[in-house]
Amino acid sequence: TPSKSLESLRAKAINILSSMICFPLHFQHLPIIDLSRFVSQERLFHTDDIEIAPQGCHITYLSLRDRITKLLFDAIFKERDAINICTLLSLLQVALNDSSSYDNCLARDRKSNLKEYFEDDVVSYRDSPEQPLYIQQAR
Repeated sequence: TPSKSLESLRAKAINILSSMICFPLHFQHLPIIDLSRFVSQERLFHTDDIEIAPQGCHITYLSLRDRITKLLFDAIFKERDAINICTLLSLLQVALNDSSSYDNCLARDRKSNLKEYFEDDVVSYRDSPEQPLYIQQAR
């Protein structure tokens, strides 16, 4: 029936999305190369023809992060099949865990960079572990 084939097609599309869900944060700044311009009817492309970063290429895997997340949310709201919804929700959990880890690493890197930057100019003190950390300029 058409309904079953449509559900099957959606399930396969969700399967493809599941294989791509971690690409943006794993490959980050790696450029995405349009291979279609290297394929012609006479011959297949050769790796020698591929440039590392083609001119004007600003598409990286990290730039796909928002698009994949939006696609995931749109699919969750529009899907009607229970199995597909469960799969999409588990993909959302994977995406959120991956994003959380990435954001925590970024915050930790920023904090360590700031600490190195202000290391000579700032003195921090704390009387006990329960008290907040106070920072004041060294004199």
